[in-house]
Amino acid sequence: MNQTTHRSHAEPVTLPCQNCGAPVPGDVWIIVDTAERPDLLVRLRAGTLHEMTCDQCGQAAVINAPLLIMRPGAEP
Repeated sequence: MNQTTHRSHAEPVTLPCQNCGAPVPGDVWIIVDTAERPDLLVRLRAGTLHEMTCDQCGQAAVINAPLLIMRPGAEP
């Protein structure tokens, strides 16, 4: 059996909105392999990788979380 290994990993979380208190579900990325997930590299560069937006009031918040960025073949 051929099993695909993914190096990028996110933890699902639900946090209260800082503005209205509504539950805001989202993913907090812990490991990002830029070769595997170039879409996440774009979000990382834009500063929105850990941004969560409340569906109730539209308030956006950035989650402070540790992040390991893997760049296969790149210099440190």
